[in-house]
Amino acid sequence: IPVTGILDDHRELSVAQKFGVQLIAAMILVGFGVRTDFAYAGNLLNIAMSLLWIIGITNAMNLLDVMDGLAGGTALVILSGFCAISVMNGDSLTLTVSAILGGAVLGFWIFNAPPAKVYMGNNGSHFLGLALAAIAITARYATLERNLALLTPLLLLGFPILDTLFLIWTRVRKGTSAFNKSEDHIALRFLKKGYSKRRTLAAMM
Repeated sequence: IPVTGILDDHRELSVAQKFGVQLIAAMILVGFGVRTDFAYAGNLLNIAMSLLWIIGITNAMNLLDVMDGLAGGTALVILSGFCAISVMNGDSLTLTVSAILGGAVLGFWIFNAPPAKVYMGNNGSHFLGLALAAIAITARYATLERNLALLTPLLLLGFPILDTLFLIWTRVRKGTSAFNKSEDHIALRFLKKGYSKRRTLAAMM
């Protein structure tokens, strides 16, 4: 993923090439046990859901990187949520990984927030999406007696998911491909209405 992101930043890859690399990365994660394990879903369905989730979140974070500080700031909020949940559930592995990644993102975000001095690019956003997707799958949420808690990853990652679904819906409604670039992102709509980057960032986070 990082190598592909660097190549994509240098010379934009095709949609098929991006999805191909993302699929390989997702399959590697699933092969190492980073996958859903729903009790009433079969092995193949769990694998399919895991691949869809990893690829989906990877692209959602990539699509969110349309404004200084937005993708990094969103990732910080999500990682803070994972830290809180892992403390409540005694999940030391998720806490450690989330805290380390959160610290790294914070160090970057300080210089990426408007006015940005450094930029994330496809390399950073793809890596963040892949990491967040993996953490969401492997974190502890609930037992069979608390099934509603399994919605936690959807809630934590709700904003990038919502932005992606809104983007796809808007583009399809206009009769264009969902993969074509456009100015239909929620954050960019705020900017068009006259909000500053800082106010838009505060509203999004």
